[in-house]
Amino acid sequence: MILECSHCGAPLDVKEQSRLVRCTYCKVTTERTRMRTLHPERPMDFRPPAVWVPPVHVPADSTVTLAYQKNANSGAGCLVGVILLSVVGVIAGVIFASAKRGNLGGVGKTQLAALKLDKGPGGIGDKLGGNVSATSIYVKLDDPRYDYLSMSWDKEHPDAPTSFYFGIKKGQKAPTGAADRLATHLRGGLDKNHSWSWHGVHFSLGEDGHFNGSARPIESGTLENKDWRKQIDLLYRVAVADVLGVPTKFTEDEIRELLAGGYPLADVGKIDPQLAVDVAESTVLEKFPGARRDSGSGVEMDIPVDHPWLLSLEFQWPNEKGAVLQSVRAHPAGGYDQLGPHLGDFARCLTKAFGAPKVSDTDYLKKKKAYDFKLPGEATLYLNEYSLDLRAGWGTKKLDRQTLQAFTKALDGCR
Repeated sequence: MILECSHCGAPLDVKEQSRLVRCTYCKVTTERTRMRTLHPERPMDFRPPAVWVPPVHVPADSTVTLAYQKNANSGAGCLVGVILLSVVGVIAGVIFASAKRGNLGGVGKTQLAALKLDKGPGGIGDKLGGNVSATSIYVKLDDPRYDYLSMSWDKEHPDAPTSFYFGIKKGQKAPTGAADRLATHLRGGLDKNHSWSWHGVHFSLGEDGHFNGSARPIESGTLENKDWRKQIDLLYRVAVADVLGVPTKFTEDEIRELLAGGYPLADVGKIDPQLAVDVAESTVLEKFPGARRDSGSGVEMDIPVDHPWLLSLEFQWPNEKGAVLQSVRAHPAGGYDQLGPHLGDFARCLTKAFGAPKVSDTDYLKKKKAYDFKLPGEATLYLNEYSLDLRAGWGTKKLDRQTLQAFTKALDGCR
């Protein structure tokens, strides 16, 4: 199957059973379930290109060409075509050629703070000036650090931009404390690659100080992201406030519903485990509007939670008649590999709640452990540096309310 790298946008040839995928270009590792599906099967004429230019809608720097590295990800490669490269080239050409044409003005912070990303290129151009094309805009900024702002539109969704990019001036850096301020609004903060992602929404603050954000109309595979317009507008307002230091208006409710602000674990634990798969999605969204559905074969609802070490809990119903909740998976804040730093803390508080687990070595020489807890009703809780999973027993194939609430209560105490 061909998946899109969530960091640089390169289409990757991935085995369906893979859990983690390392990009053969940008080297960023991502959980397979969080990547967008481009083709369910590998095309017969697949050939990885020698280089890849990240499109402007992804966190990776679109001005940096990435080289293909054959062994960067076992079983993965990149799909490219002349058409795709041509589109990237045209967009880049429009943006950077426009910079040479002059008549760009200098947009100040007050105008940036007042801007709403709810129009096509012409509408935004009416507000900011600059150079406008059918799918992009380039505007010079009146700012001591940042040189220009560019935005891009999807041809099929011309009513709002899908991405924005603030280019930094040579020799400048991002304002001190920008990453810390972003962490107050983007749960978990930026990861080790200086990026943040949540179901089709991406943000990146480059080492040189540039920053960009995007929101995809198609979240993953064929899943429609109905909130992408609200998300890109809110992400822009957050970025302008936290990086540029210009006050903008947004609420905690907006952050919770659009950018994974997080619901109390006590409330999330009240989900009825006997909820049927047929009504699981609608019921979860009614109670937790900020939840997002993943692209598995069943119903997998990812609910952001208010916890310093966790981004979300993913509730999973299998694709079977009469199926009820069978498992809950915790996703760490700050990236897939961020359970590791808190593994001992989770092991201690879960042991206090559920008793001593079976402990095994996952890497003896590196002293890495895995913990297997036995819970009431044949349920199990498995913990290692990459997984924190609550699973129904093979005999019952269901979780009871008491076990689920005990699980969320225990997690709430792990701080």
